[in-house]
Amino acid sequence: MGPYPESEVQGLLLSSYRRWRFATYLFLRLQTSDKKSVHRWLARMVARTTFGEASYEKRRDAKLNIAITATGLSALGVSDAALETFAPAFREGMTSERRKRILGDDDESAPPWNWGQGEQHVDFVLLLFHKTEAGHSEQVDAELREAESADLRLVYRVPLQALPSSKTEMHEPFGFADGISQPVFDGLTDAEGIGEETARLHRVEVGEFILGYKNAYGEETSIPRLSDSRDADPFGKNGSYLVLRQLQQDIAGFWNYFRAEASRSKGALEVERLAAKAMGRWRNGSPISEYPDGPGPHHADAPRENDFSFARVDPRGDRCPLGAHIRRANPRDSFPGERETILEQVNHHRLLRRGRAYGERIEDATHFADDHGERGLMFACLNGNIERQFEFVHHSWCNNPNFRDLQGEVDPVIGSQPSGGGSHSLQHWPLRQKLSGIQRFITVRGGAYFFLPGRAGLIQLASLHQA
Repeated sequence: MGPYPESEVQGLLLSSYRRWRFATYLFLRLQTSDKKSVHRWLARMVARTTFGEASYEKRRDAKLNIAITATGLSALGVSDAALETFAPAFREGMTSERRKRILGDDDESAPPWNWGQGEQHVDFVLLLFHKTEAGHSEQVDAELREAESADLRLVYRVPLQALPSSKTEMHEPFGFADGISQPVFDGLTDAEGIGEETARLHRVEVGEFILGYKNAYGEETSIPRLSDSRDADPFGKNGSYLVLRQLQQDIAGFWNYFRAEASRSKGALEVERLAAKAMGRWRNGSPISEYPDGPGPHHADAPRENDFSFARVDPRGDRCPLGAHIRRANPRDSFPGERETILEQVNHHRLLRRGRAYGERIEDATHFADDHGERGLMFACLNGNIERQFEFVHHSWCNNPNFRDLQGEVDPVIGSQPSGGGSHSLQHWPLRQKLSGIQRFITVRGGAYFFLPGRAGLIQLASLHQA
């Protein structure tokens, strides 16, 4: 049990809903100037929203979480003064010029998107999960009817891939095991009884994800409010900021690129090894820094899969290149300096990821022939500070061309590559080499910043301006 009341926290903060295999995200916009109907809808939503992970919640077949954008708050009548208490990035929105520059959303990834801007802007998102396919279909239809009754328009619907029955079969669309490395904080099941090295690498303060509690700096995170009274306005307590980005993945392009590079090396670099050098893990999830010669016997919960150290076994990037995806997204102790200090600094930027794939599932991505269907990842992460967590990781690590003293290189997997093609240095194989002509493998198709309120906040929002 954490320092927060779990019954007040939306369940997405505490669980990835692994056993609720079927999921759909519904993006909605308020159409009416009469706010009473949507306030009534929100009031009914409180009873259906999943909070915490109490035993009775675990037995439920359906899960539902709800989040709202800054435009949604404004449409509900939240004052400009109240909106100023929310994070700047949240207020500005993901498609503001400043945010687009920070995130590298240009060229193919620039709006217009499927959802998230202009006529396709959204006010609410419903995240629906169910244990059965038939039950999920009924769940989606019921929520759409409820939304329509409140004069909410469906802007976009994203059906997500059904999760496989076995955790070992879970992989993202490029074919790599996914969801391995996550931070832990008090109250999460996997935070109980963790070892010293796991705690050193992955334990973070609750306030990094749940507002109103101590963060990585030892400060209580500020909470947004709906009124001028600080003492009587707990709206943001037990809430979080939710980042959603629909990322289309060029699966055929990804593997065709590494096949072409392997062919040019005349067998010196195999396709699988080249792709692992870009990702930082083999396809089964085993880290290349721990298994430099080939995939290890993957077990996602084994310490060697998640508690590995770059500084101890691979400080110069001879095994896992300095610019590889996992080394950018979570550098661990990769930076020079005293290890404990570096780990503490890196953990000031951790994300709680809740992404799932969308589009038709591919069993063998390595030999996929492009059928022009849209597939990818519905990236989702939770953080207490959008700027210091999500945006910092994306801008200062993944899209930083000078990361770790590299020159003109961004993340080879998710980076915003230059129009002429990007590059990726392999520090030692068997001599330093550089891949070139890397194209953008991921294109943004939608995105927005949301606020995920706690139970009291959702109740307060539902009763806003109601006599």
